[in-house]
Amino acid sequence: MNDLDLLLHQTRHVYGWLTSAIADVDFAAARFAMGERPSIAWLAGHMLVNADSTASAVAGTTRAIEAHSGCESAADWDALRDSWSAHSSTWLAAFEGLEPGDLDRAPLVEILPDFADKLSDRRRFWSGHVFHMGYHLGQLGSLRAELGLGWWTK
Repeated sequence: MNDLDLLLHQTRHVYGWLTSAIADVDFAAARFAMGERPSIAWLAGHMLVNADSTASAVAGTTRAIEAHSGCESAADWDALRDSWSAHSSTWLAAFEGLEPGDLDRAPLVEILPDFADKLSDRRRFWSGHVFHMGYHLGQLGSLRAELGLGWWTK
């Protein structure tokens, strides 16, 4: 398995887990936050924006989501989940169109100076995205446990 195949596998995996982790969460639970910790809705919106920016940087997709302003209503929460479902499959298809040599190229977006040495190529950018998604899935799982939603299954 080469780096591209591994990153595709990992991305499909974390995207599938996010899809499952938010599917059965109602609006009240999505908005629950303890102290300074983010809510499920915030985490899902953050991961949506992050996935969009990663697909743009790595696979050259056009940005679809510039920011996530939060969920003020059940309709907002439904729209966020629908947006994830619609866009994540598009982003995966874009990643699947890459060639192994593409990972050695510079990201297709401007990199902030503080991150220039860490995100010097698309491989590093994408692998950082997979790590970032996994980190937030852990937070989301913890919130699900606190809310008594249990662990989710795919």
